[in-house]
Amino acid sequence: MRSLLKSAGVAGLILAGCGEGTAEQFSPVKQVTIVYKQDGMQKGSVTTRHESYAALRGEENDLALEMMGIKQETKDWVVYRDGYIYRGDPIKKKITKTKDPVYDQVKENIKGKDPMDVAMMFIGGMGATKNGEKGEFAEEVCDYFVSAQANMTFCMTEDGLMLYMKAGLGPAMVERTAISVDRSDGGGADFYTMPRPGYTMTEGPDINAIMQGFPGNN
Repeated sequence: MRSLLKSAGVAGLILAGCGEGTAEQFSPVKQVTIVYKQDGMQKGSVTTRHESYAALRGEENDLALEMMGIKQETKDWVVYRDGYIYRGDPIKKKITKTKDPVYDQVKENIKGKDPMDVAMMFIGGMGATKNGEKGEFAEEVCDYFVSAQANMTFCMTEDGLMLYMKAGLGPAMVERTAISVDRSDGGGADFYTMPRPGYTMTEGPDINAIMQGFPGNN
């Protein structure tokens, strides 16, 4: 499921970034908070936000998976900043910190590029194209894109905010629909401050080092 959502998130690498005051920006939107209703294999709500043209970004998940009489709840948050991924468990009050395996490469690749050109570059990499239809969610207008190779349909505003996304097939399908968009709030400093008060933080595995251990990557 996480790999599916990660694939879907590529459409919005608009929600990643490399720093206010630099030429490297993914999003032309300085700050935003979007609340989505999620349906499909996991149901509930997802809130995504970013600050400083997405130099700081994160999300909060409140989801439930129900299948064959089994119910599993996911309540966590994730913050991306300074080349690291911080995943927090609000119940156990624990944070796992891991190095973002693509941060350095992506930062170098977007240097000096217009943020919307960067967004379209990633969209093109997925084989996604506009289908000529428009949508409206949370009082924002968007254009629909379809990617057959990623089994994905999404609707994006002219300035790169994803308002709707449907990805996957059958029981693995995930659908997100924006129910509110607040361009005046990107979460605030407290949301991105690490470590958070009351939490313990541990180092997670080095994903780059693990990948280097696979055949063909040496």
